[in-house]
Amino acid sequence: MKLHASGIVLDRWFVLSRDQTVDVTVIAVREIVVAGTVALLVALGLLLLGRPAWRHRLHVAARRMVRR
Repeated sequence: MKLHASGIVLDRWFVLSRDQTVDVTVIAVREIVVAGTVALLVALGLLLLGRPAWRHRLHVAARRMVRR
């Protein structure tokens, strides 16, 4: 049996025979990085939206950048 992939292979018990095909789910490292980045951006966005003082500072900083 050969598996040509890099990443995390989910556990699945099976017995191989000559006429058997097994589908194996592999989670690639790239998928983990993308999911982690999206989760981090959502968490930061919720944090900024939930803090009125931070939202105000961000708005003031954005206005200053636009004026330049």
